[in-house]
Amino acid sequence: AGKNLFAYGIQLDWTNKDRDGELNQVQGMGFNWAKIQVRWCDMEGAKGNADLGSTDDFVGKANARGIKVIFSVVCAPAWSRSDGGAGGSGPPDNMNDAADFMAGLASRYCGKGLGAIEVWNEHNLLTEWHGKPLSAQLYMDMLKAAYPRMLDQGSQKRQGRVLFIGPRSKDDLVLDDRLAAG
Repeated sequence: AGKNLFAYGIQLDWTNKDRDGELNQVQGMGFNWAKIQVRWCDMEGAKGNADLGSTDDFVGKANARGIKVIFSVVCAPAWSRSDGGAGGSGPPDNMNDAADFMAGLASRYCGKGLGAIEVWNEHNLLTEWHGKPLSAQLYMDMLKAAYPRMLDQGSQKRQGRVLFIGPRSKDDLVLDDRLAAG
């Protein structure tokens, strides 16, 4: 007989002070996945100087309950954007900066409860892509920079799934553009 690989999950506002209570509720619902937004802009005020204490706490508590975590990375820090982040959340000017941050997450958390990393939350919506035109090519540039580095870091921890790419759109033209962009 085959193994049932179907799993339920929920997206959390993980900045809640009562993480234990929130994760107990997730567990009580029978869910074994939790998706959280990792707001890079709030964590790395200067290049290479990320404060991951809250993330450490959340992942550790989720892992203790057998709950796998999906990181949904969003919001490049002001230092990584020529517009300084004016106008809202958006990607960095240099996609290697995003790759550095995401590879760091994979290195730190794979093998400790991280099940997947979504390479940028809702990359097909201006809400999360301020300062740049919506572009399949720009997203593919980010993905091409981040994927091999995350895969390398995650595979060193012997984890199978280090990347989650959520198209987050039913728009066939967006998907076609992504595929054409490589």
